[in-house]
Amino acid sequence: MLAGILRSSIITASIYDNDVISAFIAPVQIISNQPSYVQDTMNLRRRASSQGVQRWEISAGLSPQNNSAFNLIHSAMNSNVTRFYIRMPQVVNLDIGNNKTIEQASNTQLADSVGRNQSTITTQSRLTEGEFINIGDANKVYLVVKVDGTTSTIIPPAMMSAAAATSIKRGGNVKMYARYDSDTQLGITYTDGILSDPGVVKFIEAI
Repeated sequence: MLAGILRSSIITASIYDNDVISAFIAPVQIISNQPSYVQDTMNLRRRASSQGVQRWEISAGLSPQNNSAFNLIHSAMNSNVTRFYIRMPQVVNLDIGNNKTIEQASNTQLADSVGRNQSTITTQSRLTEGEFINIGDANKVYLVVKVDGTTSTIIPPAMMSAAAATSIKRGGNVKMYARYDSDTQLGITYTDGILSDPGVVKFIEAI
């Protein structure tokens, strides 16, 4: 499965490799940005609490090109302002099935041992721990962290309620709404006078 920048006209639930017009190559980093308040007391006990917000950040190389100006045009047109879709990378060799449907969703936020909030969803069939999903038509990307039969725990907590029969997008059908990070160099770089290689690019989830 290719992950990377998607063509702007992609609107269908099913995404294919030829919909990726600039593919990610190693190294690829998927970072969960979860700010917290951390303070050490006078006796060096550490107090920490979550700010209750989260976004995904992806750093990846883009496939070098020698006959296309796509990366140049895409970065120059979108700058650090305009949002676009990327196909979310999944954990390598993780066994993920096709799209599913929610049977029941719970907005109850469950605190785990580190104070992080979670939500649970019940689907027609079992999801996979470690996979990224979209819920319905929402752009937010969630991570499945625990599976008990057809009930799955996701983080971050669901941003909105999900009714029965809401679709779950899985595998290569998961999209992330993103912007170029403000530290990413926009434009084009030639490595040998012919081959253009933008190097490592950072994408910030638009939430």
